[in-house]
Amino acid sequence: MIITRSERIMWIGDSISAGFGAGTCPLPLITGPAIASFYGTPPVPPVTAHVLPPARNRPVMSVDAVAGRACANIAVDAPTFQAFLSPYRQASAAIVQLGVNDAANISTASLLLSDFVLQSLIIVNGLNSLWGVPYSKILWVGPWAHDSGDIAAFIAQVEGALATNAASRGFQLVRMSSIPNTGGNSIADGTHPTVQGATALTAQLMGAIQLAA
Repeated sequence: MIITRSERIMWIGDSISAGFGAGTCPLPLITGPAIASFYGTPPVPPVTAHVLPPARNRPVMSVDAVAGRACANIAVDAPTFQAFLSPYRQASAAIVQLGVNDAANISTASLLLSDFVLQSLIIVNGLNSLWGVPYSKILWVGPWAHDSGDIAAFIAQVEGALATNAASRGFQLVRMSSIPNTGGNSIADGTHPTVQGATALTAQLMGAIQLAA
């Protein structure tokens, strides 16, 4: 996905974005500065300047992240997702970091994989139809870790469904399942990243982003 300095980015996430526990670093707090740093420090005009520089010298990111969030919480249907977006200014690009809670719900049979497919499509279709975000400007961060490996198979199902959706709509999927949740990357639950883990996830995410003037 190409990001420019004039971009307004909407980040939609769960607890991996929102932060969970004292040892966890919210992912956007690392990714956002990584994007912004490419564009340098906004210039400060001298007191004698008659013309101020543009107010926005780097992308602006709005983050809505809630612990336990699954796609159904914000997109069980199209009107629900429209209501979710309503408090925010229109964005031109979007990063969606959801999936692990959906996998957990599928594992307990409280959610069907087919319903997840529809709900995740409501999110990307809604960003496109309601805000005009091109599918090429939507980046979905796939599910990362899991508790004790008990939902690994369901994470794989969710990731596979997202890959199919991405191919059909033209948005980009970043696969996080290859990054280990061991070796200091996660806190004791094996699901939420430490600063080290969030840094590793950010590196994977930034590999899918092209920064342009």
